[in-house]
Amino acid sequence: MEMAAISEDMRDFIQGLPKAELHVHLEGTLGPETVLKLAARNNLDYPLKTVKDIQDALNNRTAGLVSFLDLHYLFVSVIKTREDFHEITYEFLRKCRENNVIYVETKFDPQLHTEHGIPFHDIITGIDQGRKQGQRDFGVEANLIMCINRERTLESAYETLDHAHPYRHLITGLG
Repeated sequence: MEMAAISEDMRDFIQGLPKAELHVHLEGTLGPETVLKLAARNNLDYPLKTVKDIQDALNNRTAGLVSFLDLHYLFVSVIKTREDFHEITYEFLRKCRENNVIYVETKFDPQLHTEHGIPFHDIITGIDQGRKQGQRDFGVEANLIMCINRERTLESAYETLDHAHPYRHLITGLG
């Protein structure tokens, strides 16, 4: 059904329903404006300079997983600091509120970031600060599911679990 075919009454009904987001990867929630903001704040020579560049890259990518992941990793490459993790988490929860999402299970991928030198502490505390502020400001409850990637080594998985252990009270599950 096309969105234009939905009555205003039905749109209001759908918007008014409380919603849950049960599978979202935090790193995948970055909007074009946030990507550019983080690239500038982190003094990166980012290849995409405008929102239009990002939208064009998304619209013109080749179908398939490889093309998707290439763009995903390019977007994620702008995340460098605890402040960045805080901001992307907070912005995601703000968008949830706009769509009447009241509960989310947010996955995050620490291995992707620690392999680029970002300390696990900065990742988890930034996300947790954004989660707490988002819950306070928007009323969206967010639980964290830490991902362990099967394409990485077993040693990397155990190292990530060691890093996560002191923060286990912040992590609801392991994916």
